[in-house]
Amino acid sequence: MKSPDQIAAWEVRSLNHPAVVVHAHNWLEAFGLAMAEMGQDHELSRLACERLPNGQFLVNDLGRRERYTVLPSTD
Repeated sequence: MKSPDQIAAWEVRSLNHPAVVVHAHNWLEAFGLAMAEMGQDHELSRLACERLPNGQFLVNDLGRRERYTVLPSTD
């Protein structure tokens, strides 16, 4: 397991945007970086997040009805 101060590669996927690989300390930081890279600069006010047993995170933007998957990258 990585310590909290180590940076890892994360892949963020969405049906409406190409997948983005970013480097971050954790999945939430990775999600924020990927949103900026995808050009999604709107304010996120209603998110529902779930961690799956396989290490993936599902993020539902309830306000815009978009779904994202954040997972450790194999790159």
